[in-house]
Amino acid sequence: MKAISSSIIVLAGAILIGAGVQHNAYEWAAIVGLVVGAIGLGAWLGYLGFWDWILSGPPQASDNNAESDP
Repeated sequence: MKAISSSIIVLAGAILIGAGVQHNAYEWAAIVGLVVGAIGLGAWLGYLGFWDWILSGPPQASDNNAESDP
């Protein structure tokens, strides 16, 4: 569900850019669209677990035989 909502945010940013270009107000629309799109991209990457991977490092290989070894 998070991916769907963040995709909608990215789409809304693209619509704002398109509407701004048509009305010759592309400066503010592009800025707002880029900010909204960046937030949506960040939310989508968070949904995929990208930020957790960056903050904690790559997944470490676990030693499953540690308990059975004498």
